[in-house]
Amino acid sequence: LIKVHENPEGGGGGQPPPERAFYAVLEPPSGDDSAEGDAAARCTREVEGLHDFFVKWFTGEVARTDEGFRRFSDVMDATMEMVTAAGDRHTLASLSATIDCAHGCMPDDGGGV
Repeated sequence: LIKVHENPEGGGGGQPPPERAFYAVLEPPSGDDSAEGDAAARCTREVEGLHDFFVKWFTGEVARTDEGFRRFSDVMDATMEMVTAAGDRHTLASLSATIDCAHGCMPDDGGGV
């Protein structure tokens, strides 16, 4: 649904610097005029679905298994990186390990997440 591109130009005209990436929403297949084909709606569903996974993972509601983790791992591109506000870079492998270790770190106390 969302593809990350390295920005070859960067810096000018409000573009991020070259070491940053920008995002493009992938268009639905041609001829798909249904609500399922609406790119914005699909992106919204994906973000909400991942949020639901994180809530369940961090509260321990989903089992700490490969199958339980697939909601995250199956949709991440192997070349993705996350850059924190402090400038630290995390590969998919390091981010996945961190998320895996955080399973159940926020048990649901009834106060919501």
